[in-house]
Amino acid sequence: MNDPIVSPWLVYLIMQVNIFNELIGITAVLSAIAVFGFGAGTLANRDIARSESNVKSARDDAETHLTWLAPALKRAMVVTMVFAPLAIFLPSQKTIIAVIAAKHITPQTVERGIDVVKQVKNEVKADFIDVIKELTQESTQVEKETP
Repeated sequence: MNDPIVSPWLVYLIMQVNIFNELIGITAVLSAIAVFGFGAGTLANRDIARSESNVKSARDDAETHLTWLAPALKRAMVVTMVFAPLAIFLPSQKTIIAVIAAKHITPQTVERGIDVVKQVKNEVKADFIDVIKELTQESTQVEKETP
C-alpha cells in the first residue's frame, strides 16, 4: 500500500529529458547544416570542374570529392530525418510532469484530499482546544493556590 505512485527512476528520467531534448535539437540542426554545406560544396566543386581549363583533371578531383562526400551527405540526411522529428515531438519535462499529474488527479482523489485536509484541520482544532482548556485549568488552579 505504500508503493510510490511514480517510480523514482521515472522522476530521474523526467529530469534528464530536457538535456536529451537539447542534444537532439542540436544534432538535428548540425546535421541540417552539414547537408546544406555538403550540397553547396558539391555544387561549387562541379562549377569549378566546368570552368577549369584542364577539364579532365578537374573532373577527376570532383569525382574524388564525390566518393567521400556522397556517403557523408547521405548519413547527414538520415541523421537529420531521424533527429528533427524527435526534437519536435519529444515532450519537455514540464509536459511529462503535467501528463503524469493529469493521470493521477481525478475528482475522487481531489475529494479524498479535501477529506484529509478537513480531518487534519479538525484534529489540530481539537488539540488546540485541549491545550487552551489545560492552560485555563492550570491558571485557575494557580489563582486558587495563591493567597
